[in-house]
Amino acid sequence: MMVKVAVKQLRRTWRVWVGALVMVIVGATGITAVRLHLATAGTMPSEKARAIFSLAYGEIVFLIVASVAMLASTARYAVAATRAEYARLQLVGVLPRQVFTIVLVQLLAVGVIGVVFGSGLGIVCAQPTLDYMVHQTTLQQTVPVVYLAHSIVISALIVLVVTLFSGVRSARAASLMPALWALRETEETPAVKFSCGRLIFTLVLAVCTIALAVGIQFVRIDPHQERVDAAISGVAILGILLGLCLISLLAALAPLLSSGFISVWSAIIPMRLSASWNIARRFIQHSGGRSAAILTPVLIAVGLPGILYTVYDTIATGMSSGSGPNTGGLSVILSPALLTTTIGAATIIFMGSLSRSRDFALLVLTGVSRAVIARIVVFESLMYALSSFLLALGVMAVVGFSVSSRFPAETKVTSALGWDVAAVSAGCAWVILCLANLAPVLRYNRLKLVSTT
Repeated sequence: MMVKVAVKQLRRTWRVWVGALVMVIVGATGITAVRLHLATAGTMPSEKARAIFSLAYGEIVFLIVASVAMLASTARYAVAATRAEYARLQLVGVLPRQVFTIVLVQLLAVGVIGVVFGSGLGIVCAQPTLDYMVHQTTLQQTVPVVYLAHSIVISALIVLVVTLFSGVRSARAASLMPALWALRETEETPAVKFSCGRLIFTLVLAVCTIALAVGIQFVRIDPHQERVDAAISGVAILGILLGLCLISLLAALAPLLSSGFISVWSAIIPMRLSASWNIARRFIQHSGGRSAAILTPVLIAVGLPGILYTVYDTIATGMSSGSGPNTGGLSVILSPALLTTTIGAATIIFMGSLSRSRDFALLVLTGVSRAVIARIVVFESLMYALSSFLLALGVMAVVGFSVSSRFPAETKVTSALGWDVAAVSAGCAWVILCLANLAPVLRYNRLKLVSTT
């Protein structure tokens, strides 16, 4: 019976699950392609397969981590958008554990549909991505992909497990939904709160960050030593991990810092110069955890590419030959995770715009014009994008200094910040934010203003 209820509700509210479906398709595409790479490497001689195995295993680990994070966020948005539906189920006698089961069944249905499309795309993408991977190794040959049915099935099972694991927390939140939410008809962006679990996660990240900052001090890069390649690899890996931990730490602290940080730097423009700017600033200042929910994916999408380029550009600057390590291998490992994070950030931003209709309807009631509301949205989106860029720039400065200090003092190496890459990412994030938040503005004349009461 619960399966029947879950399917009916999913058919009625399918729009809010589109974001989760997109992330399942993206994750299934990457995992299927990488799993086929591993199957292909298994049929090759061990000395040739070693390089492919090392790249593919790193690729799939980062891809799974990124998929879990993005799927958890999109599932949380879907549950928050339909919380009234789950509250009504409890009013008619459905038990909390049954609501938990209903959400998991809905996630499983979304996962199955996503796996079907994602597996097909993964099969199509397997050969070109393997060609790029082989190009980054010492193998000077074309390696055809071996398409094994059991590899595709294993990939599908991995994606389904990841989907269900990512949605457990959202399912639990739905099962604990107060019945009073049945009286609420408006959709709201789920606020990110600084819970006890987040506190523990933050402390773990802080310990890892300190350990990496100390550990990188024990590795030195001397361009004239024999085993300089090993030292370069060690510093590069530690630098990237340090940047990842710093970005994750900022994301974990976002519920405490996001609104205050944006409010402080955005105060440079007073009210007399731009009323729209300050209204946007007030929106963010009083948004609470919603600002953290928006800022976090943008910060990750902007910061990760900047960290990668900062590490390798700094090492390249310090090498007397003017050339750094080969970045191709690391780009193979991180590119799927970065792409997943970027698509996830865009999806979450578009899903977050669902709650803006009510905010804009309130402005309409006060007589604010469409042009002014659009200007407020553009300024608000710019604040999020610039805040992500500034925070990412701080992380890149720390990582760049840590890497450059590993060279001898006489080389006088300076940090080569990947600010240009981060700036491009922030610009793309600004465009996506504007498009997502302008959609309710363009249709605000059709809003039911009674929903604001």
